[in-house]
Amino acid sequence: MNNGFNPNEVESIRAPWFKPGEYVIIKTVMKAGDDAWIQDQLVRTEIGKQLAKQNMNVKIQVGSVKLATLKRMVKGWNILNTVRQADGTSVEMPLVFSPENVEELPKTYYDFIAKEIADRNPDMSEEEEQTFLPPASNVIEAHQES
Repeated sequence: MNNGFNPNEVESIRAPWFKPGEYVIIKTVMKAGDDAWIQDQLVRTEIGKQLAKQNMNVKIQVGSVKLATLKRMVKGWNILNTVRQADGTSVEMPLVFSPENVEELPKTYYDFIAKEIADRNPDMSEEEEQTFLPPASNVIEAHQES
């Protein structure tokens, strides 16, 4: 069974406060394609709104980044919502997994999942970027020599 992801690149996570049987499956490694997809969603969404207003100032909001990241990196879950019935009793109903339903996650789950993904995919620190990228003067010199 292939769900569009490599089983070696996913992990089932649980918070200590999850209800019995609950879990979330996340991709553990964010690849360039994932990052590009997330960025494209943010820009496309914002440009669409701006075009409708005929105003081309592009801004990206932090909440949108987090939401797009979870929509891309969460690959499944078993999460139960407590639903109050008319007679006053409550029943546990599964929240159907879909990227769109990420928006329906309780905030505590949403925040926990976002942190787990971020912990597995840290951004480079400024110092790491400096060691990773050559100084701009070296790039210009190398380009002029060729």
